Amino acid sequence: MNNQYVKEQITNNMSGAAIKRLTLAKINDIKIPIPDLETQHKYVGVFERYLIQKGKLIESLQQLESNFQALLQKAFKGELIVRDGVTV
Repeated sequence: MNNQYVKEQITNNMSGAAIKRLTLAKINDIKIPIPDLETQHKYVGVFERYLIQKGKLIESLQQLESNFQALLQKAFKGELIVRDGVTV
C-alpha cells in the first residue's frame, strides 16, 4: 500500500465533493502490482538472512549486558582487579 502506483490508484478512485470516500467496489478494482515468484523468493532469502543477523545481534547485546552487570557487581563489591596502569 506504500507504493506510489497503489497510492495513485486509491486517490484516483476516491469520490465525493466535501469528503473523499472509497467504496468497497472501488477498492476491489485497485490493481496492486505483485512481483514475480523469483523476486519474492529473493526477498524471502534476504529477509531470512536479516532475521538471523538480528538474532545474533540480540544475543550479543544480551551477553554484553550480562557482562556489564557482572562488572558492576564486582566494582560495587570491591572485587575488581586493577591491572598495569588501569585505575578504577
